[in-house]
Amino acid sequence: MASHGEGYPRERKQLREWWGITSREEWPSALNGLLAAESHSMVWDFAIGLRRTIARDFGGHFDVGYWKQSVANVIRANSQGSAVVTEDGVTKTEPRPESEVEARIEGVQRLIGRITRYEARMRADGVLGENQYVSSVGA
Repeated sequence: MASHGEGYPRERKQLREWWGITSREEWPSALNGLLAAESHSMVWDFAIGLRRTIARDFGGHFDVGYWKQSVANVIRANSQGSAVVTEDGVTKTEPRPESEVEARIEGVQRLIGRITRYEARMRADGVLGENQYVSSVGA
């Protein structure tokens, strides 16, 4: 590990505090976990992937309100129940309870708020440009 900015001791301290890495042996495991993208939920992939689609469809611009409404539309549509054809035959899924659907929508919409706050901080720090956004949660 090379020294970045505030020196080697500070880097070790940050690895311990931020990632729980206290030994040479823990470093490769943490790095492999990041590279395998095991550190995030599929919900993040869903939310960011949907935004990426919206941005592509609208030439890069997207409105956060439209993004949140799109999340609600997709979750509701996927919760209606359906018939799925597999190699074992047709499997019917039942509609999800309304309370569960609304809870999922609320949770993903809160996540969108979190993502936009993170990006605002990244813009303030100069990590993202004014019209840029995060397109993946992969490490």
